[in-house]
Amino acid sequence: MSLRYSKVGLLALFALFIYYCDNEENPEEEEYVPEQGDFYEGGIVYYLRGDSGYVCSTADLTVSDWSMGTCKVTTSYSDGKTNTEELVELSCDCLAAQACVNYQGGDFDDWYLPSYDELIILFERRRYIGEFNSNVAYLSSTVRRGAYATYVVCGVFFSGGERGCDFGMRGSVPIPVRPIRKFYITE
Repeated sequence: MSLRYSKVGLLALFALFIYYCDNEENPEEEEYVPEQGDFYEGGIVYYLRGDSGYVCSTADLTVSDWSMGTCKVTTSYSDGKTNTEELVELSCDCLAAQACVNYQGGDFDDWYLPSYDELIILFERRRYIGEFNSNVAYLSSTVRRGAYATYVVCGVFFSGGERGCDFGMRGSVPIPVRPIRKFYITE
């Protein structure tokens, strides 16, 4: 009788051992969760919220003008991805939006020109990112109707945070743009 219980006991211990080995957490297999300032999915993480976040390119793209034409459209203050798609689809020669769409950082193809609100967040979290050109304004994908039936672009000077929606689409100096993309953390 005791031999039978010994065999059952050994089998139970062996089963527990196998179960424990199969269910042991292995730190090498845990999902990496990025932090602000980390390089992740082709860019620098500057914003995290729940199971998603945003990265920006590691450097500016420079375009001669925000647009070579007149984009007679108003776009969202908060949705840069939709704005960028709309600006490219309208064929209004938006060099800034097209440059962001063409960007392939980290082999990702979903980069876009930030909206005004997204650009402000980028400015507020610039300490995680690094160098920005402080001599000119960074322009967004947000277009508003201005005075005298003109259309203007919203932007932010990264030197001191001055911002507004009164920038012309064509300028006398090259314009830096910083593509961004959204990512999701999977578990």
